Amino acid sequence: MGIFVSMSLFGKPGWELDEGEEVKAEELRGLGDSLKARLDEAARAVEVLKADGWDNKLMLYDIAFMPPDTLKTVADVRRRLKTLNLDVESFTIDIEDDEGDDLRLTE
Repeated sequence: MGIFVSMSLFGKPGWELDEGEEVKAEELRGLGDSLKARLDEAARAVEVLKADGWDNKLMLYDIAFMPPDTLKTVADVRRRLKTLNLDVESFTIDIEDDEGDDLRLTE
């Protein structure tokens, strides 16, 4: 089993705004501000985690971070993220089982 952490970057425009509804300029500006803040937070996470020995790869809508082998449990990962002053709630922790399937944890 392997463990990694993911951080969402952004979704499809219909997910981010009200799909099927009229688009309003202020909603686009608000989304732009939100995306800027999310991407700034993600950039900081990439820098901090890379310096701490984590690998990462870009997925469709998020970044998957693979912690060093010394972090064996979800609790270990959560403690390390906190120690690195990263917002644990901005991440989703996943475990890959022996068959390669992702088991999403709801912790």
